[in-house]
Amino acid sequence: MSRLLLPLVLLVTLLGATAWAVVPLGVRLEPGPRALAGGKAGPFLVVFYTRSCLEPAEWERYWADLKGTKLPLLAVNPPEAGRAPLAPPAGVPLLSGEAALRLARSLKLRAYPTTLVVDGEDRVRDALEGPGITERVKFVIGFVMGGP
Repeated sequence: MSRLLLPLVLLVTLLGATAWAVVPLGVRLEPGPRALAGGKAGPFLVVFYTRSCLEPAEWERYWADLKGTKLPLLAVNPPEAGRAPLAPPAGVPLLSGEAALRLARSLKLRAYPTTLVVDGEDRVRDALEGPGITERVKFVIGFVMGGP
């Protein structure tokens, strides 16, 4: 039994360490993010990022995919020492400075970018972190919106 269990435990550990954020799921966000994202009822996305988290081409594709979901978006850019905030694409509201840092710390983010899928009750339904998550974000959004 232990010979079969070891590979499974190793696989789950590797996938868990690289694929999913530590953000506590089900936690309710304060009202501020929804208001900044447009205040509409229903799910929305909160995208935490820094200046150095993605290459420019990957960054453009990532934002294009997120905007393609037609869900309200909120960009959150916590301050980086000695660097100016990085503006999100046109039309995406930005939370930056100390408020962004407090929100990121309260959610225990460990990697950037991290995209939160927030439901209509302001609860975090899923958190996807790191580069190369575009397909996972699309899948989760499809699930939240009614299934793939």
